[in-house]
Amino acid sequence: MLQRLAYNLQSANGSFEIEYDRYPITDDIGIGRESLGSFRGYAMPDHGLFVAGLIRDIALHARIRLVRVLNDFGGGDLYALFAALTDLEQELVSGSIRRLVINLSLTIMPDIRRLPYLWFADRRWPSAHLAGAIRILTHIEEGLRLLFESLYVHGALIVAAAGNDSLKATKQGQAPRPPRAPARYETTLSVTSVNSHFAPSVFANAASMPPYNPGVATFGGDDYSSLDANGLQDAVRGLFISPTFPGGEQNTTGWADWSGSSFATPIISALGAHLIAQGGSASNTISRIAAGQGLRGENLFGASPEVPSLLANIVRVQQRFK
Repeated sequence: MLQRLAYNLQSANGSFEIEYDRYPITDDIGIGRESLGSFRGYAMPDHGLFVAGLIRDIALHARIRLVRVLNDFGGGDLYALFAALTDLEQELVSGSIRRLVINLSLTIMPDIRRLPYLWFADRRWPSAHLAGAIRILTHIEEGLRLLFESLYVHGALIVAAAGNDSLKATKQGQAPRPPRAPARYETTLSVTSVNSHFAPSVFANAASMPPYNPGVATFGGDDYSSLDANGLQDAVRGLFISPTFPGGEQNTTGWADWSGSSFATPIISALGAHLIAQGGSASNTISRIAAGQGLRGENLFGASPEVPSLLANIVRVQQRFK
């Protein structure tokens, strides 16, 4: 099935490759969507395929490589991610890749000072132990940040999802949570989600942490109860080849509705691919996209963004189906 799908996704001078088992995948971690303050994990084996299909829709002639670094429940560890990114860095340095856009529809960790409390929610940490844990985690993230800086210096455009952690904050009338790593790095273009009415998705994290990292918002759907102008679920539609959906329903179409910053991100990655192919640098492409539409000549942080709560301008898109 994957081989036939890869063949069908090839278009004109573009190509589509799947690296399914190049890197070891851990099965100890899963993620899910926050619902009323709790997290519900579910199987999402076609998450990467869904993302790759969106990129193919917009960047018809791009060479796409779908590299698996997460398990079927959307979880993983830093080993696989480091390995994949380091291999791409080597290809850039050697010259085997001349232009590279890296789509990261994933997040790594929340704010470094919150992480120990998430891991050890049922116990109180002595301050000395907490400081030690934060110091170790800071070293880990600094290594990751340096890898992203190296990729950026070598010309890679990295586009990353800001995250979907803000449902509870939104329902309580609070500001959205900040972007997660690696979207919050200044060498990365952060992408958050708006719905089909171009209002912030209820789950969407902020896109930016001024004045450091630029971010942008585009269509990523909304929560399960939201409808678009046609009375359909306000969601991104894409490829889904698993025989059943997470709720157990039979998949009879090969398509699914899905919402999240994961699915806003490939839209921006594909747009970035067009600009990089025209000779744009990573830095210029980030600035141009983050400026949104109709704001090309203005300083990114010199004017109020189109979506102030998300600290982002909007790239407006609309899916159409024949």
